[in-house]
Amino acid sequence: MILDSQNSLSNMPGSGIKQRLLLDRLARNLVSVGGVSVIFSIIAILFVIVAVTWPLFKDPHLELQKKFTIAADSSSPALTIGTDEYREVVYAVYSNRMDFFSLPTASLLFSEPLPEKNNSKVTSVALSDNHFLALGLSDGRVVPVQVEFNVTFADGIRFVNPSLNWMPVFSVTENAHSLEQLAAHRTDNSFTVAASPDGKALVVHK
Repeated sequence: MILDSQNSLSNMPGSGIKQRLLLDRLARNLVSVGGVSVIFSIIAILFVIVAVTWPLFKDPHLELQKKFTIAADSSSPALTIGTDEYREVVYAVYSNRMDFFSLPTASLLFSEPLPEKNNSKVTSVALSDNHFLALGLSDGRVVPVQVEFNVTFADGIRFVNPSLNWMPVFSVTENAHSLEQLAAHRTDNSFTVAASPDGKALVVHK
């Protein structure tokens, strides 16, 4: 036997009818709130997509934030420069030294002369991954050095402390040819340096 909803409600006690109506009203409200939430979520996702992709349609531009001089001696310009991943410390390689600067304060942190230079000067620089440098000297020798950045925190403030790990100097040529062309590659346990002392022959050191 099939009973319609009106007959089923008429056969229910008064408290049961009120409870049934209350549950129906609550279910309708939950469904409505859920539907509206889904619509707002989709709209929010669309706004996020537009906000992320909008810069792709804008013309690129550069904005100068800070400018300061890194070469104390204009006659010896920097051969190469680099910076840590937080863009707080900049290092510069010159013909006779390496300087470290603080970007936030635009000041010199420290300067370190090249070891075992023997009156020679840096004529070329090869930069590899993770701030590994091979410095080619005017007497045909190579000075490998690893630039390291030690990051510490004190009272919630980040400090980047640079340091230099100098490696043994080696020669890639028997004659004192100035190294003008140099390339380097650093792995976890070793490094490779390729040089052309006279512009004709290629010397590889591993």
